[in-house]
Amino acid sequence: MSSFGMLTHGMPKDAVIDPHAARLLGVTFAIGSPNNIKALVSDPSVLSSARQQAQSKASGLSADAQEWLATGRQGTSSQTIFQRLTGTRLTQRESHPSDPDDFGRCRRLLDQVPEFRQRLGEMSDVSPIWSKLVAEWDELCVLMDKEAPDWRDGKGSAAKTYARMEEIGC
Repeated sequence: MSSFGMLTHGMPKDAVIDPHAARLLGVTFAIGSPNNIKALVSDPSVLSSARQQAQSKASGLSADAQEWLATGRQGTSSQTIFQRLTGTRLTQRESHPSDPDDFGRCRRLLDQVPEFRQRLGEMSDVSPIWSKLVAEWDELCVLMDKEAPDWRDGKGSAAKTYARMEEIGC
């Protein structure tokens, strides 16, 4: 930890660690100001490189699935969906969304790869919690959209959605 502290010495006070940027770049950590991170993850050369790297894993997948694999916001739960529906190994441990941020990454995946939305029921076989989530998916989406309409932009809070997820067992 002290080495990590030394690494971040001199960083701007608003610096953040961004796992999405790190994944796009193929590095362990991406640290910087929110504006610099935003510019980095939208840089055409960074996106092109991420797309080239994903192509080796993506043969036979739809263009939408390939794009999500390359540039989509990912977490273990969204990777679990992708892995189950494509057979492409992305994670060692399957998991379900445990909070609205995780749930949002899963929703983004389903938005970006529409053919997965109609196959969401297949996730019921992953675990009892996934089975409950699939059954309550539409209700959770409505609740989240009402509570935090700008969630896709990273804005808003979804405390009621989180409470409902906890009730489900997440």
